[in-house]
Amino acid sequence: MKIIKKYVSVLSLVMLLISTSDLSAGNNPVDWKTQMTSYLSELNILDSKEAPTRILVDFMINDNLEIIVLSTSDKEHDAAIKRMLNYKTLASKALNSFEKYTLPIVFSKE
Repeated sequence: MKIIKKYVSVLSLVMLLISTSDLSAGNNPVDWKTQMTSYLSELNILDSKEAPTRILVDFMINDNLEIIVLSTSDKEHDAAIKRMLNYKTLASKALNSFEKYTLPIVFSKE
């Protein structure tokens, strides 16, 4: 009976170590907000005459983790934002597929 308990204990410890090493194996997940911000880094809205201080971007993610922009709160820059974000792939699996999300983009003049 002691052998069986020892075997189960060792097996449990091995399973625990395997599961925790999977989480800390150098997998540094990229935050989806950071990734979307990097996609929008070339957006030159501050150069326009009446630059908005904030734009809301409504989007969803498909099964391939690609961004699908539904709408923006700024019609003047809507096409540019869609061109920069549509069908770009996200590394993060934190978002649910086909669920609507809103990303506020805040601009500040330096």
